[in-house]
Amino acid sequence: AGRLGPGHAYRLYSSAAFENYFMQFAPIPMLHTPMDPVLLLLAFLGVPRLDVFPWPTPPSTEAVTVAIRRLRALGAIKDDGKEGAASAASAVRCTQLGFRLAALPVAPRYAKVLLAAVTESLQMEAGGIVGHACALVAALSVGNIACWESVPGEEEVGAGGAGLQNELVRAQREAQKLMRAAQEKEAPRWSQLRDDMEGLLWLMGGYSWAIAGGEEAGESFCQENRVNPRQISEAH
Repeated sequence: AGRLGPGHAYRLYSSAAFENYFMQFAPIPMLHTPMDPVLLLLAFLGVPRLDVFPWPTPPSTEAVTVAIRRLRALGAIKDDGKEGAASAASAVRCTQLGFRLAALPVAPRYAKVLLAAVTESLQMEAGGIVGHACALVAALSVGNIACWESVPGEEEVGAGGAGLQNELVRAQREAQKLMRAAQEKEAPRWSQLRDDMEGLLWLMGGYSWAIAGGEEAGESFCQENRVNPRQISEAH
C-alpha cells in the first residue's frame, strides 16, 4: 500500500476486480518507457546498429523505431555515411550534439532545450533564459505536477464496457467530484494561462517563492493551486 508507518490500507476496487483483472506482476520498465535515452547511450558507446542490440528483454520494434526517428530529428545521431536511405535498420553514429546531450541526466529532448537555452543566453546576454529552461525541464521531467484534470463523463465510462478500467475511472471521477465539492473554488490561475509551458513556469516560480516562507507555506501553495506536492518538490 506504500505506507510509511502504521495505519490502514483500503482498496479502491472490488475483490472481483482484484482477482480477475490485476496482473500478478507489474510490467518491467523496458516495455513501456521511452527508448530515446537508452539508445542515445548505446550510440554514445559506439554501438552502430541500435535495432539489433541483444536485450535481455527486448522492447517492441515500434518503440525502437520511434526512438531512433526522434534521435535523428534532434540531431543526436546520424547515418554512418554509407549509401542508402536512413532507416531504423541503418548503422548510425553519435554526433557532436549527441555526445553533449548524452552527458546531461535528462531525456535527450529536454537536454536539447537546456543546450539551446545556454546558446541563446550567450548570444542575447540574458542569463534568465537558462533559469527558466531549467525550471521547465525539471517540471516536465518529473511529470504529473498539476492535479487539475477533467473528470470523465458518464458516457466515457460506459463506452468501454465492464472491466477494471471502468471501475477505476468511476472511482477517480467520484473522488474528484468530492474534492471539488469540498474546495468550492474557481480554477487555479495557472490553468487560465495561454499554454501548459507558461502554466508550469508559473507553478515553479510560485512554489519557489512560497517555499521560501517555510514548509507550511509550500503546502498551502500546493493545496490552493491543486498541485502535486511530492512531484513539484522533486522538481524544485
